[in-house]
Amino acid sequence: MAIIEHGFELDKALNISFVYDVDKKNLDYIDQSLLDLIGQHRAQLTYNAVMALLHPEELSYVRKKLQQLHDGHFSGSICFRLNAPDGERWMRLTPFVFQTANTKYIAGNADDVTAEFNNRYAIEKYANKKNSTLNIIAHDLRGPLGIARSISGVLAKKLDDQVAVDQIGYVSTILKQSIDMITGLVEREFTDTVHVELVKKRMDIVAKTKEYVEEYVIAANTLKRKFSFSPSSNEIYLELDEAKVMQIYNNLFTNALKFTKEGDRIELVITDQKDSVLIRFSDTGIGIPAQSLPILFDKFTDARRSGLNGEPSVGVGLSIVKTIVDWHDGHIQVESVEGKGTTFLIEIPKKHSD
Repeated sequence: MAIIEHGFELDKALNISFVYDVDKKNLDYIDQSLLDLIGQHRAQLTYNAVMALLHPEELSYVRKKLQQLHDGHFSGSICFRLNAPDGERWMRLTPFVFQTANTKYIAGNADDVTAEFNNRYAIEKYANKKNSTLNIIAHDLRGPLGIARSISGVLAKKLDDQVAVDQIGYVSTILKQSIDMITGLVEREFTDTVHVELVKKRMDIVAKTKEYVEEYVIAANTLKRKFSFSPSSNEIYLELDEAKVMQIYNNLFTNALKFTKEGDRIELVITDQKDSVLIRFSDTGIGIPAQSLPILFDKFTDARRSGLNGEPSVGVGLSIVKTIVDWHDGHIQVESVEGKGTTFLIEIPKKHSD
């Protein structure tokens, strides 16, 4: 069976759900199932009417992808949101270009993938919460355990009873093993994703960051720090590897917890700029010595130091952050004054979302 309209013919087996006349900006064919989904009549569906159905955040993205397709620089699928009668829907568009004697067309298939995106969102949301919760638990446990181990060492030196000294030594060993186990778990969480191939997708960095920071805000009273997150827009879309971006947050939050005291502030600000997105991560902690700043992002250097509660440093956390930023063609810099705090500035270009 074939689709025959306006003098061209396409095989129905190609699973065509729309045909668009590029020159006339006219939808020459659209499957009834798509019309039902978006609640439109065939006669109403002009080019401008279709664009009006798109979520405002998607307009620029879809136009750029269609232009790339028209110019022969794009193949694959486009995922975007549109406003349907029953609410926001995610669509996956798989287009291709073909031409008759005088006219260029864009045809293809459009699928409703809202359920897929909702399921993925739920999984990613809980994964992000897991990462932030792991950092919080690690901080809460390592600090007190480290203090208890130090106290046990002091007590052992003051006792004359060898049996008691041996027992305290046993307690100290258990405490050290517990601290090492927590440190090992966090380190593996930090480094595992770095060795996985970069997989970028279009994501709302504001929504993902909010999910991650949410756990810190909830735990603010326990951690005795003040947390805040301030985006310049409610939605900012970029082509990013989500797991690796969350790894940046893991490392920066861990550092901030290690080098701040009770009552200090930890702030994360995301600013949507003309050609890039700026992530500003700052704290009011003890700061970084000036001599350490030039080598801060190198591996295993003298810049590494233990936290205020004796938390160990492997010396690779910030080098991992820089590596991930580099993979996204971004730039990172640090500003710090001892006794006043530290600010990391990460700038990621928008060209990846084109």
